[in-house]
Formats: sequence, structure tokens, C-alpha cells
Amino acid sequence: MEAKIARRRKVAKFLGPEGTAALAHCLNSVQRILPHAEVSSVRFEGFSRASVAWASSQRTQLRLRFSVGATKGFSVVCVVRRKAVPSGVGAIVRTIDSRERLVCESIVRLAASFFCLDSPPTSSAIIAVPALFDELVVADYLKQRHHLKLDVFEFMGSLRHLAEQTYENSAFTFGCIIDTADQTYPQAGTAFPAAFFELKRYRALSDAYYTSYMVSSAGKLLSFMNLYAGLGQTTAKHYYPEWCAQFAEQAQSGRVGLALNRQGEILLIEDGTLRFSYRFGKWQYWNHSHLIDLAKNLIRTQHVQVGVVAKVANAIYRAALDVSFRRSGGLFVVLRNTGYLKHLAKVADVIDNPHRSQVNAAFDHALPATNIMTIPRTILLELSSLDGAIVCSNSGELLAYGAVLEPTKKGRPSAAEGSRTKAAIGSSMYGLALKISSDGEISMYRRGERFLRV
Repeated sequence: MEAKIARRRKVAKFLGPEGTAALAHCLNSVQRILPHAEVSSVRFEGFSRASVAWASSQRTQLRLRFSVGATKGFSVVCVVRRKAVPSGVGAIVRTIDSRERLVCESIVRLAASFFCLDSPPTSSAIIAVPALFDELVVADYLKQRHHLKLDVFEFMGSLRHLAEQTYENSAFTFGCIIDTADQTYPQAGTAFPAAFFELKRYRALSDAYYTSYMVSSAGKLLSFMNLYAGLGQTTAKHYYPEWCAQFAEQAQSGRVGLALNRQGEILLIEDGTLRFSYRFGKWQYWNHSHLIDLAKNLIRTQHVQVGVVAKVANAIYRAALDVSFRRSGGLFVVLRNTGYLKHLAKVADVIDNPHRSQVNAAFDHALPATNIMTIPRTILLELSSLDGAIVCSNSGELLAYGAVLEPTKKGRPSAAEGSRTKAAIGSSMYGLALKISSDGEISMYRRGERFLRV
């Protein structure tokens, strides 16, 4: 993107090298924050006001217009849509939801505040763009969607700073739920989070697992919560890492949750579902339904009912999410045909195989279920922590766990790839491979290539 902008002489002259890089950073934020989306049709036009509009009557595409300069400046126009599986049913591009559009509107609005000026942005502004832009976007999204009065951007910065500290030689954890319906303002000197973050005792008091702060939309401390005093259960439509189930349960019905875990990751829970995360130094929006839809279409076959495949994809995705936020690493393989198992796993690793060791066979029978859709979530998480992979059919039958995979078809991994990545690349020749690295990154592989990374 930066090279494309630099080739426009008028643009490069107005912005200079640093400004050109900063503008490219803003444009690229769409795919950083929305990793399941793709940007295309980038072009330059004469000046017009920054805007976001539907580019298709089916609302499958958004047209983003970034304005640079004022009146005599120019505009960068691009089209955003969700990624789709290359062929078959999955090739259908899905409708963009209201949250994704609001994220794009925040990106365009904030970019205009930097670049839609009569003169080039100052050096201090250019320096601030790469460091703070994505966080400003997420904070602006929250402010616009929930009409928050407290300074969310300051709150996020405080949590990142907290992640760099320790308390009694342990990393800080933190949980806060914002009641968006409560507009009560705090008394002077008691505004959350600033007043309470000044004292280490209050920074260390909540953990988002057992306890959490509850504050008003304007930052008044309302209560210190026991998260196990539930509001009612979340449903199958809610997605979150298993460890913060009680926190997610409380962060619904008009409430928004911000949690910091021991890995220094910030989780933003909205409507009982993980919506944003700050990991690996970047903010990301989670569109769970679309990611599951992609997985479903990658493992779909004519011989298995669509509803069954959807449930398998859902179960595998939830397990991958749990592994990702536990940072234990893992590999899930969903075969298109169970006959392919002989091309992947050793016979001694296959459930109910006569060559199975007595201890392994005894454990097989001790499992409460042998279908991905009915195995308890916590047990599936523990099985995934074993060395090796979990392999199942596209109807959900658990075929192997802790299996060291040696695919006959290797694909084309580079020599620098790790053993888990090589196994994922080779396994994806026979079905969908979902690899979770030890740092939490989730990668989806098909036909020997990585299709998506979140």
C-alpha cells in the first residue's frame, strides 16, 4: 500500500515519506483489525469528503473514502468485503454486519482527523499514527456504539501499562464491566479508572475470573462484583475463551467487559461474546460466526448433513479459541473422508485400533464421549494439550488424539517451518487443519496452504 501511494507524485509530495507511511498504516488498519476481511479496488480520485457507504445492494461490500488535504487535496477509495472460500458454497460473499461497518467508519473518521487538513500533518501526529491508531479506532467504536462518557482510550492505555507491571512477582489480571445504561457521574477525584489505578491495591484487586469492578458509563464505581452470582447463562451463540465464561455471562444485557489476563492480553466482551482482543501488540475484531462459516464450508461434503457439519465446525472453533487464549498450542484436523486417516496417523494412535496400547485403550473407554460435538469443552481442551493432534471426521467422530501426524502428502512447507506447521500443511491435503501456535495465533489451512490467520 505504501509503495502504491508513493507512486502518486502529488500525494508523495504533499505528505512526504513519513506521512505516506502513516497514511498507508491507516489504510492497512482495515485488514489488521478485521483479519477476516479483504481490501480491493484501491484507487485515487479528486478530493471529496471522507465517507463509508455500501458498494453493493446486498450489503456485501463497503466503499471507504479516505480524504487527504482539504478542498484541493485528493481521496483514496477502496472496497472492503469478507474473505470467502475460493469455490463451492463457500465462495458466496457474506453480508457485512453493523459492527464491521462501525469499525470502518471509525477508521475513516480518525484518518480524516490526521490527513484532511490544509497542510501536511505535523511530525508529532505522524509519529502518533502507527503507535496509537488502531487503539483509537477501537475506543471510538465503543464510544459510538455505547455512547460511553468515560475515556475508553485512556482506560485501554492503563491496562496495557498494567500488563507491564507485577504484583508480588505475579503478572496483573484485571476485570471491569461497564453498565452502559447507567449514566451516573462520579464525584470529583473518584473517576474510574484513573483514581483507582493510582493505588496498587486496587489495581490488583480484580481478576475477571472470580471478581470484577462494575462502573457506570461515565466512570462511577458502582460495585465490586462476585462473578459467580450469575445473571443467567450464556447460550450457544456466545463465543469466548472458556476461562472467562463467568465474566462473559455478566458482560451482556447492555454491559461491556474489559479484561486483562496474565499473558498481557486485553479482551473486550460485548453481548456475552469476545468482540475485540489486544494480542501480539495489535487490536483485532473477532467475527466468530464468519470464521465458523469459513470452516464449515472448507469441511463440507455431500455425504454429511449441513447441520452436522456446522456443529462440528462450531465445536472445533470453540476448542481452538480456548487453546489460543490458554497459549498451550494445538492442532485440529477434520478429515473429508475417514479413509484418509491411514495417510496421516500411526495405527497405534487411532482410537479402537487393535494395535492400541492397553493403557491408551483404557483411557479411550474412560472418555465421556467420542464425538467432538458432545465431548465437554474442558475435556477437549485438555486433550488438545497433549503432544500431537486431534483428528476427527466431518461428522464429528473423534478418530485420534495426541496423534503424531506423518501425512503421506507433505504439501510444500519451507525448511524453516516448525513440526506443527508442517503437520498442518500436510494434513490440510486431506481436510481442514486448524493450527494454534504456542503464542495463541490461529491459522486455517486448506489444500496445503494457509487460508486465514487470526
